[in-house]
Amino acid sequence: MELKGQKAKRNGGSMASKNKGGRPSLYETKIKPHLKTIAILREQGVSHDDIVNLMGISKTTYYKYMILIDEFVNAIKNGDKELVNNAKMSLGKLVSGYDRTITTYKYKYIDGVEVLNEKNVRVEQIGPEPSSVYFALVNKSNGEFRHRDNNSDSEEYDAVEPTVIEKLNNESD
Repeated sequence: MELKGQKAKRNGGSMASKNKGGRPSLYETKIKPHLKTIAILREQGVSHDDIVNLMGISKTTYYKYMILIDEFVNAIKNGDKELVNNAKMSLGKLVSGYDRTITTYKYKYIDGVEVLNEKNVRVEQIGPEPSSVYFALVNKSNGEFRHRDNNSDSEEYDAVEPTVIEKLNNESD
């Protein structure tokens, strides 16, 4: 009767080498080669469930390796960080407005061949987007622009002089 260690030594290895080899883990075959792609997908806002489907692995496997392997978690965190940075930049453009360049082309036919006749480039100014401005004010102003409750509105309305209220009522008729 042979002991396990003796069998391993007889085959030219040790106990440690006996346990090496075999089928590689799903992490090594399905996740690790695609860490950059996973980060890019997260940067683009792709959900974890969609990444799982694209990779052809189970949610259990995906989340297990998120817990166990730091380089996998770091790839996801880096993608998420870029997503937030891109969202901040986009919000900044929407709050302050931006210029958009529009290029149009007109063609004509000469001897049956389409030839560029005119190229027109114009810059259009896009103004601030109101809901983005509101979002930024409410979320980035340290509470200065927060939702008012109904009581504060009625107090402000009561402070208006009665003559102003009468004028407003008469104008609406």
